[in-house]
Amino acid sequence: MKKGIITAFAFSLLAACGSGSSNSEKESPRVPATPDKPTEPTEPVTPIDKVENSKPVAQSVSIIFNESKTLYTGDILEGRYQYADIENDPEGNSQLRWLVDGIEKGTAATYKIDKEDADKTITLEVTPFASSGTTQGDAISSNDVIAKLRQFVPFTANITGGERVTLATDGTSDGTVTLKDFSETPDTILSTINYNKKWLMNVQTTDYGYTLVTTDGTESGTYLVNTHYKNLYPRNFTEFKGRVFFTGTSPIYGRELWVTEGTEETTRLVKDLEPGYIAEGQPYNGSPNNFSVINDKLIFTAYSRNYGTELWVSDGTDAGTYMYKDLNPGFYGSEYNNFYAFNDKVFFTANFDLYTTDGTANGTSLFSVINGPSDVTGYIQLENSLVIRGRLNGYHSSALWLSDGTTQGTTYINTLTDNNRINEMQVLGDTLYYTAGGDLFSYNVENGAKKFTSEFTHSNLTIVNNTLYFQGTSKEGSALFTLKDNHITTVYTPDNLNPELQVSFSDLTALNDSLLFIANDSIHGREIWVSDGTQDGTKILVDLMPGEQSSYPALCHLQYPSNCER
Repeated sequence: MKKGIITAFAFSLLAACGSGSSNSEKESPRVPATPDKPTEPTEPVTPIDKVENSKPVAQSVSIIFNESKTLYTGDILEGRYQYADIENDPEGNSQLRWLVDGIEKGTAATYKIDKEDADKTITLEVTPFASSGTTQGDAISSNDVIAKLRQFVPFTANITGGERVTLATDGTSDGTVTLKDFSETPDTILSTINYNKKWLMNVQTTDYGYTLVTTDGTESGTYLVNTHYKNLYPRNFTEFKGRVFFTGTSPIYGRELWVTEGTEETTRLVKDLEPGYIAEGQPYNGSPNNFSVINDKLIFTAYSRNYGTELWVSDGTDAGTYMYKDLNPGFYGSEYNNFYAFNDKVFFTANFDLYTTDGTANGTSLFSVINGPSDVTGYIQLENSLVIRGRLNGYHSSALWLSDGTTQGTTYINTLTDNNRINEMQVLGDTLYYTAGGDLFSYNVENGAKKFTSEFTHSNLTIVNNTLYFQGTSKEGSALFTLKDNHITTVYTPDNLNPELQVSFSDLTALNDSLLFIANDSIHGREIWVSDGTQDGTKILVDLMPGEQSSYPALCHLQYPSNCER
């Protein structure tokens, strides 16, 4: 309530005094009176009830977003606050400022998080203004929020008109964009690696054949890296010491060890592992393969005429790249597969036996377990242990072994699979999930193995946002399911998916907090879909070929990051 001000005035009362006389006395003459001077106050007069107008106040300043999932760049933040004024002066043009690491980035009621804002503190500051009285209040800030960079993935697909081009998506329709059309024939991506917030890709191009391409997810940021050689055919991308090493091919050196930092200037041959020519214009190929990184060493296999295919090591330089172990003396070499780095060692199979190596000749040895795995087909890390998938000696079915990296610390797991071959494996928290004979199983150290009973076969196990997704298929068709806290939930059972096409769900891929997959229905054809784990949140991402036509999107390089040709 506004209070009035009462002002006090001071008055001076002037009195003229006279005296009477007798008749016998002569009357005294009158002397004019000298007027009194005004009295100067010694202190200012203080109002009796004076109250200053109060400042407006911003209260409960906050940033609104969906806290059930990770906050990403590209998300919209909404600012909220409450305006208050003791005198009920109405609100004027209050000022909002979005600050990113203290730098003003916006003044609207909402803010779209930019890529440059990733991993920085975002704050809303509100300065309240009243339209009357004391107009400006004090600036009040919200709590900070921090956004992660929203990842994107490249892919190829047909677009309107049947043209096949290279695109990128971050899992949103607005974030699905066309990058480039590299080839007069359909664009194809074979190999990829996510490096330095960009993707390096082996893409088919018209002018340079299969060559190295980089993209930051924008059209302007997508370009050829190497234009010196045609058909560089980069593959086996591996990040090592801040650079990407790969197998590259040139008419001068053949198929050898290359390195790049994503620019033309940094793309070069590391070493010609097998120099010389078979015939004129036909160089020998070192064919480096099976790249693994441990202890500042790049371990791989390569071919030479004198030793065949054997073990090599590199520190990233020409001089520091050499063959260090000949497991099978002679020029026939060994047959290597299934390399996996764990606990400062690399596990691998050679001639169907399991070995480990630390990148030295003396540190390379047979990994022998009584009745242990003789034909290893895969590995996965479960907490601090290694799960080895391999066939038992004398049997054709696969088994699982739990290892601390030593032969003494490797034990057989009773998987409850009835000797069915174990196919897919995924780890969520302290639990391993795997499939065998179409059934779904789980295993953890405390509770052992468990079989989930259902009427469909399980496939395409994928972890997204601490949830296991999988495809369930029965005679009636396929559906999308999740498993969380040992409870199976149906996510999506579309009525119009076409079971006759047998491609209802495929290429399940985790991207940010969403699941990407390819589905085919009678309305949209074969397209990319997206799911947040709910029925309403499962939908087609973008209909790149409108109507029943299919864009045939390819996500193979995301399933097999090293090489799509598997």
